[in-house]
Amino acid sequence: MPKTLSKALFSKLLRSDHFHEQMNDFHHLSGMECLFLDQMGRERLKFPRHTPSPLREAGLKNPELAYQFERYRQSRLTSVHTPDLPWIELIQSIKIDQELIGYWVLSACRDASLTADSSRAFWSSMVTSGLDLRWTDWYSAWKKLPVLNQEQQQAWGRVLQLQSKKAIYEIEKVQGVLPKKESLPPMILSCCEYVQAHYMETLHLKDLADRSLVCPEHLSRVFHQSTGLRFRDYLAETRINAACAALTESTDPISQIAGRCGFSTLSRFNTCFKTHTGMTPSAWRKRKKRLFLKE
Repeated sequence: MPKTLSKALFSKLLRSDHFHEQMNDFHHLSGMECLFLDQMGRERLKFPRHTPSPLREAGLKNPELAYQFERYRQSRLTSVHTPDLPWIELIQSIKIDQELIGYWVLSACRDASLTADSSRAFWSSMVTSGLDLRWTDWYSAWKKLPVLNQEQQQAWGRVLQLQSKKAIYEIEKVQGVLPKKESLPPMILSCCEYVQAHYMETLHLKDLADRSLVCPEHLSRVFHQSTGLRFRDYLAETRINAACAALTESTDPISQIAGRCGFSTLSRFNTCFKTHTGMTPSAWRKRKKRLFLKE
């Protein structure tokens, strides 16, 4: 799979309401923070967004402890020897065609077999290394971690694996990426509905501004604030979504699909399609056929 496709899918996951809902659900169900990491292991999304867990809060206040957290996670991501630490993160890679998109992480829990003595031994070694953290504060944060036995950890791993596939499937159906209608102001909602109904026609921001009785600059600013997208990106996303569906569901020539979806030239369509999906229209169609055959 082209690297550009993995980048495109990563970007879509970051913006997907469906993916955000999945992460929030996992946080509530597991009692752990749900994180989305990029291919380098850097945190890009976190639920809950503004309330760190007691263990994370302790790490935020202590650089040495934060270093141990990062050391543990990187060792898990790279499959090298994992340090013997008194907490566990459940990590699931998100891949498509063996190409890494990112990682889903539930952080953190403690194994049911771990005792307070193992936690104290870790704390003592950190204090010896210069950690400025009282035992009672560390133990309180550690004690609040959810406790999972081996069977529960394995079950969560299977659930994360299934949901990773579902997240990619939802994105590949190009659903859940455009903003939810119920969250939009009336003026922007009207513009979005107009685009959805007329994307096959020639559309300009000024046309919608005239319909809304505002200047183009004002509409552009409010549109971006409300949807997180520029108007031209929203229009392109809408057209590409329609093109993806047509490529999957029909055998019509690509040039006809491009025209029906509002693109004035085939070259413009090919460029826009690759920008948004990471592959050419013909490659997309062939790949979708292979996926259907596997199913």
